[in-house]
Amino acid sequence: MCCECQIFVYAAIAKHMTPINDITFVNSASYLHLNSGRVVKNLGSLSDDIIELNIGGQKMTTLRSTLTAVPNSKLALMFRKENMNKMLPIDKQGAVFFDYNPMYFNYLLDQLRTIKRMSKILGYQLQFSSPYLSTHVNFTHMLIDLGLTPDHFLLPMEGTHVNLTVKSLIGWQECYRSTYDLPFDLYVLTKSCNGSRLLVACRSVSNKKILTLAAIGQREEILHPCLPKRCKINGTSKKINKKFICSSHHQCITQAKRGVGWYHVNNQTWGFVRGSLSFVVNPCDANFVLLDPSYFGSDIRNRNDEAEIIDKQRLECQIRMITYVLTKFSKVQRVSYSKCSIHRQDNEQVVETILDQFSDTFQLVDFLPQRENRGQTERTRACLRALPDDKLTNGFFVACFERIIKIDT
Repeated sequence: MCCECQIFVYAAIAKHMTPINDITFVNSASYLHLNSGRVVKNLGSLSDDIIELNIGGQKMTTLRSTLTAVPNSKLALMFRKENMNKMLPIDKQGAVFFDYNPMYFNYLLDQLRTIKRMSKILGYQLQFSSPYLSTHVNFTHMLIDLGLTPDHFLLPMEGTHVNLTVKSLIGWQECYRSTYDLPFDLYVLTKSCNGSRLLVACRSVSNKKILTLAAIGQREEILHPCLPKRCKINGTSKKINKKFICSSHHQCITQAKRGVGWYHVNNQTWGFVRGSLSFVVNPCDANFVLLDPSYFGSDIRNRNDEAEIIDKQRLECQIRMITYVLTKFSKVQRVSYSKCSIHRQDNEQVVETILDQFSDTFQLVDFLPQRENRGQTERTRACLRALPDDKLTNGFFVACFERIIKIDT
């Protein structure tokens, strides 16, 4: 449970008939292509501009809406109205020049006109055909140059991915975002993400350019249910009314589809693995909890600087995380909280806030009393510190909360 990690869901964009200026793209500005030129010719106040082209020496005329029929393609980005003040290759007569075979480009324009009249089309469903079988290779190279291939719109295509750059999500649009310390709301996800293919990913809050882990699946795949585990009596499964008596445990058997195995237990867990896997999900009801949040080095930088780092959002997250464990785990007896930090705000201040909130139910355990370097306030002397100067570490802090057992007399 990491407060400083976020989970994202992206849906493949399928709004190709919406005017291109009204669509929110993922990093579309990063994919402008072909030289530094972007100027197009505006011939009047018509709602759809007429564009003059010079394709390999042959003049052609078409509408801007035809050239932008596939939003977020390189071709469409070149002819967006916002790029009118940029420089596209222009011939002496003012026509935009492309060094392609005129027959190939004219054949492409006819197919773009067909797409323009379609209600919607997904990027990975794009299928352009070449004029003849013998022209397939050269025609495909032109499509790649203009960003009109499925690969351009759906990168990555499938499977699981590590350290995926946000820039590669061409044709994807974010539809759901949350943090791991908040309950997973299935209703919000299914209502917001209505695409047929979804990309699920997580990342560090401090790194907005890299998705640490990601996977792609069809909408009906990503919520593959884990079934309640069969209860056994005397070594055999027990049936009543043709239904198994089941425990609170769930058996997850993932089915690898396109390299990803998904699993889901309502109100407990949701995720994916690479390939197929079988495992049991136990309900969260433990006696002892080790809470060691990862903060991706956010508070161990500038270790020689004695000025304490104040990050209100991070502190609130730590307090919320400990509070969650102490309240939601009804049978927990001890909770060990550790932190790679030397700063009082991250350590003693957080512990004292928890002690104020749970003064009647939890107290600190004075563990390893023979060790030096204890907590720096009177109320936190039971906590343990490891300092960089004498322990050859980057700094470490540990606090152990114990449930107060009340005895009636």
